[in-house]
Amino acid sequence: GDCYDTISQHIAVFEVPLETATYQEICGKPIWLFAESNDEASVEWSLSPTFSAPQNDSILAFLPGTYFVKAEQYGCQTLVATEVRLSPTCCTEDKIKIPNAFSPNGDGQNDTYFIKDDSNIIEYLELKIFNRWGQKVFQTSNKQEAWDGYFQGKLLNTAVFDYHLNIGCIGGQESLFKKGDITLIR
Repeated sequence: GDCYDTISQHIAVFEVPLETATYQEICGKPIWLFAESNDEASVEWSLSPTFSAPQNDSILAFLPGTYFVKAEQYGCQTLVATEVRLSPTCCTEDKIKIPNAFSPNGDGQNDTYFIKDDSNIIEYLELKIFNRWGQKVFQTSNKQEAWDGYFQGKLLNTAVFDYHLNIGCIGGQESLFKKGDITLIR
């Protein structure tokens, strides 16, 4: 006849410890993301869950998004995702400077009107400027473009203009809409 035999084997599944923050906030300046595991485990960060371009045990996050970290030891691994979001206090007038006056007189100071984004958090911008009769005298969707005070080839006289400003900040999570006045001083 047929012979049968049985063998039993105990298999231990090893859990690799991995600790990191699951949520971080960013506002213009990059932040370092770190993870901790035991001394024998290898730790790698990546922007992709497939770890196609892994980094070392830390990664510099420049933009909001999901960052992935894994710890690997004895063929076992632990994977954790960290969400980096734009801080709610970031997409505000405290961080984005919206001037209320400029003087296009050629003296090299405040000769153009532009939205100042020192933190580099503006992803898109729509700026429209109107004269007192509601006529649009300037429009841009380029945050690098400044208004020089000219309309139809002529430098406008001292006056107060209305503006409508719509800003979307990096990551698409926060936005800012503002209406106000700009004084052109000659």
